[in-house]
Amino acid sequence: MPEKLFDDEFVSTLEYLAVLAKRVFAKQRQLRERMRKLGSGQEFADHRAYSPGDDFRYLDWNLYGRLGKLLLRVFEEEEDLRVTFLLDSSDSMKIETKFDAARRLVAALAYVALSRFDEVAIAPFAERPGTPLSPRKGKGSITGILNYLENLTAGGMTDPLAAARKLALPQQRRGLAVFASDLCEPDAALDTVKFLRHHRFDVFVLHVFAQAEARPDAVGDLRITNVETSESLTTSADEKTLDAYEASFQEHLMSLEASCIRAGAHYLPAPSDMPFIDIVRDVLEKGILAA
Repeated sequence: MPEKLFDDEFVSTLEYLAVLAKRVFAKQRQLRERMRKLGSGQEFADHRAYSPGDDFRYLDWNLYGRLGKLLLRVFEEEEDLRVTFLLDSSDSMKIETKFDAARRLVAALAYVALSRFDEVAIAPFAERPGTPLSPRKGKGSITGILNYLENLTAGGMTDPLAAARKLALPQQRRGLAVFASDLCEPDAALDTVKFLRHHRFDVFVLHVFAQAEARPDAVGDLRITNVETSESLTTSADEKTLDAYEASFQEHLMSLEASCIRAGAHYLPAPSDMPFIDIVRDVLEKGILAA
């Protein structure tokens, strides 16, 4: 019998992560409030001319000193965040445990978002993607999300831009797009990141890869096949070659991170053999899910 994707231990860990997130977000919010010295729950948006009766506390005295005009700082209320998970469900995700690892990470991060009253949606992407999960809210929604992810299958070539275009339709709400993928086609992935940023999404790239991709555990003659295009090549490898490959892969990760940063996106490598709780803790500490 195959291992259950979301066992009792996984489910019990979700509440621990929600409590951890609450503590981390509280510290981050306190820091932001001290730094910007604004009223609770408000974000600076623009200026407007002062009118009699306006609150003097929001006058921008720095601008008055430079321009000689009374201008009022205008704030917008923070609203609940929508977190949409773009989940790679292409053939390459079936290598080793990548698809399982990606689904567990999406489930854990979704529960963290739900625990802070954010909306969660999931959009799998591939040549033949599964049906998207419509936005859900509230911690009670996690059961449906786990069932959805449990039944999701992988197959076909990757096509992230098609999913991103649907996400960017005018009637869709903007927010945070979590791009969970093995980045098997890095150019297509980066084009998608740039597209989402252009359409005013915050973007977080969660790069899921297998240990065998970081350093193959094989020597001798090898046949390497792209599972999505069926293209293959034959080569040979010894320990020295594998060392060079591993160094090249690490350079590849750094290049991907730099490209994401230039595009205005967060990037985090997520080895499929790394405990999901450690990756989620890293996400929280970096403030990626914090509104």
